[in-house]
Amino acid sequence: MSKRSNLSRRGFLTALGLGSVAAAAPFLRVLRTSAQVEAPTRLLIWYTGNGTLESAWRPSGGERDFTLGPILEPLAPFRDQLLLFGPQRAAAHVREEVGLSIRVNHEEGPSGGHGLAKILTGVVEREFDGTRWAGGPSVDQHIASAIGAPTPFRSLELGIRVGGGAAGAGNRLNYRGPGQPLPPQNDPVAAFDTVFGGFSPDTPDPALERARRRRRSILDFASGELTAIQPRMAAEHRRMLDAHLESIRDLERRIDPIAASGAACALPSRPDAPPRNGWDEYDNMPLIGRLQMDTMAMAFACDLTRVGTLQWGWAGANTKHPWLGIDEWHHTLSHEPSSDDAAMAKPVSANRWYSEQLAYFLGRLAAMPEGVRAGRDNTVVLWGNELSDGRFHTHQTMPWLLAGSAGGYFRTGRYMQYANKSHNDLLLSLCHAMGVEDETFGDPSFCSGPLSGLT
Repeated sequence: MSKRSNLSRRGFLTALGLGSVAAAAPFLRVLRTSAQVEAPTRLLIWYTGNGTLESAWRPSGGERDFTLGPILEPLAPFRDQLLLFGPQRAAAHVREEVGLSIRVNHEEGPSGGHGLAKILTGVVEREFDGTRWAGGPSVDQHIASAIGAPTPFRSLELGIRVGGGAAGAGNRLNYRGPGQPLPPQNDPVAAFDTVFGGFSPDTPDPALERARRRRRSILDFASGELTAIQPRMAAEHRRMLDAHLESIRDLERRIDPIAASGAACALPSRPDAPPRNGWDEYDNMPLIGRLQMDTMAMAFACDLTRVGTLQWGWAGANTKHPWLGIDEWHHTLSHEPSSDDAAMAKPVSANRWYSEQLAYFLGRLAAMPEGVRAGRDNTVVLWGNELSDGRFHTHQTMPWLLAGSAGGYFRTGRYMQYANKSHNDLLLSLCHAMGVEDETFGDPSFCSGPLSGLT
């Protein structure tokens, strides 16, 4: 129980002994605050690769009156939940440091290339037993380790066609520590069995049950004490007290859906066996993505984890999108000249499709009742890419996006423009949103503190 909600019996009754329900109002406000902050805050990493086309991705307009570009238009229903990032001015050339850049190299300035290991760790790659890996933990794993949530899974890493041959820095996004990559689970059936095997909403995890009892204990205490003094109060004050008691009962009802036995948590249907042509076929990407998103959303709803990753492909992936009428490799298309409108329309269409998938996932979270908020409000999603401009393999003016306020921590519905900042500052901002009050993250020489103006 937090210090804010640790009310003593004597202090509570002393306040009520003044003969006025108004005297108890500060305590009741604390009760409401206590119930609100107990809803779990979650982090989801959403990754897509091969860079983007800035003119189609970047919003136009100001901080509040921005207009979404063609790629992000499918997220319009969640506009008020977004934090978008861009430069204060256009770059004079593709490698000029404007906006948010990935900078982890002291000798060569801003980093570049398809290396995936840097975007969530904020440090350079190093060699470990003959293989190059990230030199530090990824932000999701750092947060998962620090918050110590009483959930069955410390984190979940789910992939949608994450291939790329042998495991290496080009297809591993999450790192437990230096040289410790975590493989994503690509098989939706295996992911389902891992997450929900042996799980029943009617028999929640004992640790979660204990946490729920602790959350409710202060409400039980307050309800009992208020009921005990009710007969001694004047009729007018008794009516006010009845209203307070009803508020407490409402808070009790709202706490339960947060836990595994709540209305938002229901054991989903197990996916069918792989299609005849297997999970690895490009045609099956939409189905795989939908199944993996549903598994992740329900894992959040049932409080089975509070940190997750949905990784679509890998760095430099030769993905195809035939359901969009695109038979060329995504990686190849990312290198076409921006003056070729016909060629550029295809990666724009592919990236717009990923926006549609994110909109679907945010819709799933929005339908999760959790106390005074919805699951979408208690979650923050970081959408990242290993490149800004795929043609030049640049890491300047990166296309970062946040969706969700992390329980009200971020002030969303804004387009934030920065002159020249390191992405490590954004990663540190995520740490703070999740209650991890570090002073730096990644390489400290490239981290000046959390990004200003986000809270």
